[in-house]
Amino acid sequence: CPAAMAATLGAEAAAAFQRLMHEHNTAGVSISALGGGTSTGSRSGADLALGLADREAGVPLRPETLLQAASLSKTVAAAFALEYFAERGVAMATPVNGLLKAAGADFRLEAAAACPAAWADEVMLAHLVDHTGLGMHYVRGVPRSETMPSALALVRGERRTDLGYERIEVAKRPGRVFGYSGGGFLVLQVLLEALERRSIEEIMRPFLDRCGMGDFTFAQEDQSGAAYAAGYFDDGSRVPGGRLMFPALAAGGIGAPRALANFWRHMLTAYAGRHEAAVSRDTATQMLTAAEDKGSGDFMSARVGMGVFIADAGPNRIALHQAANEGFRGMYLVCFHGPDAGQGYVVCANGDNQAAICIARIVQHLLIESSWQGIDHDLLRGRQNFDFGGIKQEEIVNFAYKTLVFDAFVAPGEAH
Repeated sequence: CPAAMAATLGAEAAAAFQRLMHEHNTAGVSISALGGGTSTGSRSGADLALGLADREAGVPLRPETLLQAASLSKTVAAAFALEYFAERGVAMATPVNGLLKAAGADFRLEAAAACPAAWADEVMLAHLVDHTGLGMHYVRGVPRSETMPSALALVRGERRTDLGYERIEVAKRPGRVFGYSGGGFLVLQVLLEALERRSIEEIMRPFLDRCGMGDFTFAQEDQSGAAYAAGYFDDGSRVPGGRLMFPALAAGGIGAPRALANFWRHMLTAYAGRHEAAVSRDTATQMLTAAEDKGSGDFMSARVGMGVFIADAGPNRIALHQAANEGFRGMYLVCFHGPDAGQGYVVCANGDNQAAICIARIVQHLLIESSWQGIDHDLLRGRQNFDFGGIKQEEIVNFAYKTLVFDAFVAPGEAH
């Protein structure tokens, strides 16, 4: 209920979160809570922003401040893609190369060396958003002092030498094995921009507005009237230029957590079969239906849907995702099925690896205080830190969240 949700983000919680921010050298944290219970898709909830958007200038972080959403962008991108292609009668099982050709794009998927050439034509639209088609785990940031390259230039490998972007190739049998893939969303952006002959921000702006995401953008340049948070590394140094630029759909979304919470209200409304949502029930159902585990369990303690990870927690089913760009971290957890359906949290911070631990511990607190079913509270209380040693930089955030939060989800039917 709204009162309980507000209490979860009340003065006592704020004080506890500020202590965690100090412990983990995190400049600012912004939280948006969805209230729900049985009223799935209701607009109840609460927002809380703590700390600083800009340490040097002493600017406070506010609920409307824009932070890099990083890979949380993938969920919004998948929803838009499903809506866009459904409106045009294009199934998600359509081969991508055929669509690229029809769009006149100057790019085709090709198989990597020593892989069967036929694999390139087996990549379907769905594989771009479910991490089973392509590679490129991490998409690299571009300094704001440079011009943001086109997605086409990146997938073609034209910025390999200076930015580290290899040409996107098909190096595994599509649809068979999970492998976290920013590359799939890069190719999706190339396809959409080729079809529309406009920037991805222009293409998606009406959809974002329908989803209540006025304070969210895929544009990498500053937008008039918007307040942006600066990113910070663990040693307290500022990300050059305040933030890096990223390919839009893979990791380039910039917004307030409350915008992502609004998006999830539309998803929940659609999933519940109500017609006032900005997305269709079919889109919500496709995104939130997870196939058998193809390897994402080891990665996130969750199966993969389209643009989203799905985990069971006792009687509840939870949508989740992680986020990590230089100087920014984030996570959302949204219960879409079960006794706690409609409840959820979007948490973003302008910090680095330590901020991931800070976010995880904040989410631990929120889950315990909100009494979600299917959560092992003892495990949450017993795991208060995470050792980064020996883990690839791009995998720290998902393993930290997995260890500190997602491992506490109790399998259906198990006692705890």
